[in-house]
Amino acid sequence: MFRATSRMVVVALIAGLAACSDGSVAPKSAVVQNVSNQGALAELTRTDTVRFSFVVNPAVSSSFYLGAGNSVRFPAGAVCDPATSTYGVTEWDNACTPATAPITINASAWLDPVTGNPRVDFENHIRFVPSTDPLQWVTLAFTWNGSASGDVSIELQEQGKHVLLTLVHRNLHKREGMLMVGAGWHMHLDILAARISGGEPDPFWDGWSRLRREYDARIPA
Repeated sequence: MFRATSRMVVVALIAGLAACSDGSVAPKSAVVQNVSNQGALAELTRTDTVRFSFVVNPAVSSSFYLGAGNSVRFPAGAVCDPATSTYGVTEWDNACTPATAPITINASAWLDPVTGNPRVDFENHIRFVPSTDPLQWVTLAFTWNGSASGDVSIELQEQGKHVLLTLVHRNLHKREGMLMVGAGWHMHLDILAARISGGEPDPFWDGWSRLRREYDARIPA
């Protein structure tokens, strides 16, 4: 887990939303094996927690269902060997020996009792092999109300006394989803920047409505 300190976080929202517009080229996808008999096999609810496990075979790229339309994807060779690798906030970008044996990951998933949004918790402390190739990143794929889906990556990079946070949301195929998700991520990052700098952020839905109008003007119909 990354924890904010007294360092100022510089927030950048990369226009991954434009990946579906004319003239742009989305990154090629690796071949991913969808493992149908592992992951969250029961429906998520607000009143109970679904506990499950899945086995990551480091020799192949695989995807595991987390419930509520969400999944986690592991490229081949992307997990560090837990028996030899270090773990912690100072270790994320350090080189490691990739795992060669299958790894069992235990997880819990549920719906938030108030919002109904899905939540997932992974029990294992594992680290991922550092890579500059997005196709080698472990990623979460999710859906929201049927209008938004795609792949999200969040990268933290130290820059002197600051930390650059880069968020990219790829493979959004519906304009309505682009408008909603673009304004949503933008507002969440505005709130994060305000909190870290000691300021008071605007109310979420006020800011979201304003930003949605801005994205509506920028994204071609």
